Amino acid sequence: MKGRNTFKIPASLAKLSPREEFWREKQHFLLTRGYKLRPRYHPDWKPSWNTEVEYDIWPEDAFVYHPRSYMIDATRMSDGKLVQIRRVYAGDTESSICNELSKYADDKNHAIPVLDYFKNPTEPYLAFMVVPFLRQIDDPPFETVGDVVDFVSQILEGLVFLHDYGLVHGHCTYENLAMDTSGLYPKGFHPIKTDMLPDSYTPVAPLPRSGQPIRYYFTNFKKSVWRSSPGARKTVLSAVSGKARHEPDKAPRNHHTDQMKSDVEMLGHVLQNQLYSRYSNLEFLKPLIDQMVIEDLRNRSSSKQALIQWSTIKESLSWPRTKRRLRSRQRSSVFRAIYITMESLLQYSLGGALRWRASLAFT
Repeated sequence: MKGRNTFKIPASLAKLSPREEFWREKQHFLLTRGYKLRPRYHPDWKPSWNTEVEYDIWPEDAFVYHPRSYMIDATRMSDGKLVQIRRVYAGDTESSICNELSKYADDKNHAIPVLDYFKNPTEPYLAFMVVPFLRQIDDPPFETVGDVVDFVSQILEGLVFLHDYGLVHGHCTYENLAMDTSGLYPKGFHPIKTDMLPDSYTPVAPLPRSGQPIRYYFTNFKKSVWRSSPGARKTVLSAVSGKARHEPDKAPRNHHTDQMKSDVEMLGHVLQNQLYSRYSNLEFLKPLIDQMVIEDLRNRSSSKQALIQWSTIKESLSWPRTKRRLRSRQRSSVFRAIYITMESLLQYSLGGALRWRASLAFT
């Protein structure tokens, strides 16, 4: 098309990589389980493009899902929902934890939910875990103060749930926090070209985050450890659900308590680096962050203490304040510099004008 840049599709994409070949081999089996892979991974796939021809639109079947070799995007045939399928070792730490946590339908449970789990028929030591297709917490970006308030509320209550359940996450970093954005994209989005519809070439913009049902999750439980036995965990779960009363955090301070406070510290750094340091009108986060990242474990907040402190802070925020748009610190600095420069120029100009008028008065 005239006026548009054209390009050739790399010849290397016309052939599946070894890690992609695994998923092509499993395509039919996954289809029998109700999950459809994209055309690229069908056994009879042939590239829809010619490597010698120039194109102005990237072909859909040239997109490679490459974040990790052990996962792939898929469509759940029953409802058209975009999901992610992960290849795991049957009974490994992460899948066991996720499966156990998924048994409990509690609003405070923010562990990534397992939608389906089944063994690999040809390699019984392998299994497939199906989870929602999630995106990073700032993709698309936070827009208002209220968006941040919602995120902090959900993620802190989720950490308290894990700790009450006797689980140390062990890696509460930005990379291991995610959100379900399906409410922001009623018509869906492409799993790789996420700013496009599923067809991969029609642009799509998300709905405003405010007012949409966004759910935040903890992911990646590979470094997680249990603090309590299965029987104790069952008691704790009953307490969380309100059916019994048990307070595991009243136990004497031990190594696991320290690990739980490490979870708090890591999450505090997420709030510091991803939110407070980026936006100038989130100053109310400072007291919370300070308590979450204190070096001395004895004085650092537990997850429950952090949630209690946050609840007090949250109650102090007026409704109009939560509706304000976030102000970038970088942008604020630029505007402040422009303002100071303009003010200096104005003062200089006024001063010059006054001096000129004074000189006229004495001539």
